[in-house]
Amino acid sequence: MSEGANEEPGTCPECGAAVEKNAKFCTGCAEPLSDEAKALALEKKADAAGVQLWAYKAGERVKRTSWWVKLGIPIAIIVIVGIVVALFVVAAGHNPQATVDRYLSHLKVGDWNDAYELLVHPGGKFSTFDYFQRWQDVQVDNLGRMEDYGVTPRKAENRLFGRLIAEEPINGDPFVANLKFKTESFNVNITAEDAGGTWPFKKYRLRLCEGPTRAYVTPVGAVVSIDGEPVGKTVPDKELEEALSLGDLPDDLDGAVEYARKLLRTAEYAIEEFKDLASGLDKVAQDAQGIFDQAGTSGISWGEVMDSVDQLVNQSKDFGTDVARAAMHLYWVFGGGDDGSIRADLTRAETGLELNNLPEGYHVIEVEMPGMKTEFKEFHSPESVEITLEPNGKMKKAFVDTINVYYSVISKAMLSGDTSDLSMVLAGEFLGEETARVEDLGSRGLTVAAGLNKVEFEEVKVLAGNAATVETKETWAYTTYQGPVPISVNKNVKQDVTYTMLKGDDGEWKIIERKAD
Repeated sequence: MSEGANEEPGTCPECGAAVEKNAKFCTGCAEPLSDEAKALALEKKADAAGVQLWAYKAGERVKRTSWWVKLGIPIAIIVIVGIVVALFVVAAGHNPQATVDRYLSHLKVGDWNDAYELLVHPGGKFSTFDYFQRWQDVQVDNLGRMEDYGVTPRKAENRLFGRLIAEEPINGDPFVANLKFKTESFNVNITAEDAGGTWPFKKYRLRLCEGPTRAYVTPVGAVVSIDGEPVGKTVPDKELEEALSLGDLPDDLDGAVEYARKLLRTAEYAIEEFKDLASGLDKVAQDAQGIFDQAGTSGISWGEVMDSVDQLVNQSKDFGTDVARAAMHLYWVFGGGDDGSIRADLTRAETGLELNNLPEGYHVIEVEMPGMKTEFKEFHSPESVEITLEPNGKMKKAFVDTINVYYSVISKAMLSGDTSDLSMVLAGEFLGEETARVEDLGSRGLTVAAGLNKVEFEEVKVLAGNAATVETKETWAYTTYQGPVPISVNKNVKQDVTYTMLKGDDGEWKIIERKAD
């Protein structure tokens, strides 16, 4: 008996005709009934189709598959591919550069709230939403709305030295954003930091500042605001004050130990100052290279390139000022220019504020103080900013009146020998010096007729709320008498004079020092 043949009479599964026992094929439709017949039939069909038997069998199984399975498989594949594509699209919007782009696009349309939500908030005055909103309003008021921007990864190697001057951020991906406004364009550094989440929904927050910005402001005690945010009063630079005190040599062992500590701190201060200079020089070099790179980019107008050049020139001026300041600090530390006067001590007391976490970019600083003209100045953080307040007309008049009274009382005292009026406008050691000078003339039987032929008030500097210097050019005529007899005449004595003045508790200004060249 053949394997798989019908052992009992039956019907054909294909056409339903009656078939005999052990029949291999249906007599009605020739459908193979035994396994052997079925295999032989498949081989013939495969040969006729010109394919391998296994391939023909696979095709036959597909034909027997139900329609819903045939339709469902490609749909499932399309859905899976769609999900994968969607995940990659979502991930593309949740990477560091996309976060920077999203932040800048919010700024471009004036959406301060959504822009602020993308930022790292390190704390302090410059991290609140109120400040952020005021900062953006200040930019719009002065520069107009941002018109365009570009974002590129920040290179880890500077172009000037071929090595790092400032360390790259430990956390995050650094970028340089070029912000374009109607009147100017400038670059800012932005770092995207990991804020949690998993792929494809990674989150990033943007850090807008990497170091402090220094505001140098004279006089000490002036009130400073940045973009409308009060940030405090200017104070003397304690590190510089300590460095200048190195000229006072110690008297004992304990003093020598403290002197050595001051010397070490001064060395660290100088190193940090020159590291800042190196970073500033690197920034100038990078911006210069950026201008050349932009000049060869399509879509960048020559007007925008020249705006960048103008900004670079101003930045270079600021860098030159920083170099001069550092050199002057070293000169002072080693005793240069110190004549031991109060004026020297006051003018060498660098004042200012360290502005921590101030975002890089455009800012406006406002400085005010009673008796002084309020000053505003635009600057780009993290470059330092320097402002010197000028006294208003009322304060200048008080200085001029005080010096004019001095001219009167000293002339009167040298002619009469009466020093009682000197205390009206003189104080401290200077009062004693002038009194001694008049008394010395009297002890030798001399009097002097002093006449002021000409005076020009050159420069007035207010160093603190109670301290100022006034520079003058004076021409005097002196006639010296021995009793009633004139013994010498000098009609054209020219002097460049610097007066140092202090304000007393009674609100009156008095001269405490007069230095003539």
